[in-house]
Parts: sequence; structure tokens; C-alpha cells
Amino acid sequence: MKKTILSLLKTRIFKRRLFLVFVVLLGFTLSSCMTSYYYVKPSTHFAYPNANVISNNKQLKAKKTKFGFMMPPVVKGKDERDVINKALVQDPDADMLLNAGFNWRVIMILGYFNFGTLKVEGESAKQVIGKQDLNH
Repeated sequence: MKKTILSLLKTRIFKRRLFLVFVVLLGFTLSSCMTSYYYVKPSTHFAYPNANVISNNKQLKAKKTKFGFMMPPVVKGKDERDVINKALVQDPDADMLLNAGFNWRVIMILGYFNFGTLKVEGESAKQVIGKQDLNH
């Protein structure tokens, strides 16, 4: 007796195997991964040689999120400047951040959707350009 393809598709063993393959593939595609790295900059802006850098004793934080499809987003200099400017807006007297810590985290979902978040945290400071007392 010849079995047709339609009769094979209706068998219980075939349905179980198909379900098992589906569950395994679903597990692989629903898995996500995350990667991150952290780096520190002593100051976010150039301190002029004759400037006094004075701390404002305020911790400032800001973040920026980027999206990438099939490729993870990349941090560029413009992204760093944007997040620094977002932080500096929080303190009107601030000109720079001291000991700025940058945290870049990428989360990949389903292997296709990538979300990157750049966070900065640092101490606000201002520059007063003038004469420094070099006798001390």
C-alpha cells in the first residue's frame, strides 16, 4: 500500500517531530544576548592652560539610545558629544564633566533587532580663565 504525502503529514509521529523542531528553532531565535563596555575620560573638554577648573560638586547623568537592524549600532564621536551635552544641560554653570564614565550596552533580540544605549555619568565643573597663582 502506497502512502501519500498527505497521509504522512497526518501521522502522530510526524506532528511530534515537527513540533520538536519548531520548539528548538523558536528557542534559538528567541534567545538574546547583551554586550557592554565601559571607559573613563578624565575630562570631556579641553582645559585651557591658564584656566582654573572648579568642581560644582554635582553628579550629572544622561543617556542616548540607538537602533540597528541586523547590525549592532556603533558609537560615534557625535553620539558621545550629544550625550555629554545632554548631561551639561542639567547644570547651567557647567562647562565640562570630570571623571566621565561612559557605558555602552548593546542588546540583540532575535538576532535582528539591536538596541544600543550610551550612558555617561560624571562630575560637573566649570573653567574660570584667568591668572593662576603658580607660587604654591
